[in-house]
Amino acid sequence: MRLSRHHKIVVLSSVIISFVQAISLAKGIAYKRGYDVESSQELISLGLANLVGAMFQSYPATGAIAQSAVADDIGAETGVASCTRGLVVMVVLLFLTEVFQHLPLAVLGAIVIASVSSLIVSTFSPLLLLLPS
Repeated sequence: MRLSRHHKIVVLSSVIISFVQAISLAKGIAYKRGYDVESSQELISLGLANLVGAMFQSYPATGAIAQSAVADDIGAETGVASCTRGLVVMVVLLFLTEVFQHLPLAVLGAIVIASVSSLIVSTFSPLLLLLPS
């Protein structure tokens, strides 16, 4: 299978955007918690995850900004939080879909924005110190 020039550009830009999003998310949380992130290690792990996933026709892996921000806000430190979150989402989708069916999209968008706002504020707070008062 040969990719056209257009497809190559789309794939390359998708890879770059995915990496930039994942590393900025990792660095934002690392800054907030006080540890360092090695971007080359992040690139290798993201590439390997996508390579293995491609063998099983999975979706490309990348960081989930809203989920990571919520997990950081509640102080999650292990994979148990991700498993618990997955179970809660599954229960909500199976049994509570009708409750959320009539909820306006603006409300759902506000929930996502509220969960991500703390991550954005903590990421850009050092830049706010550079602004004149």
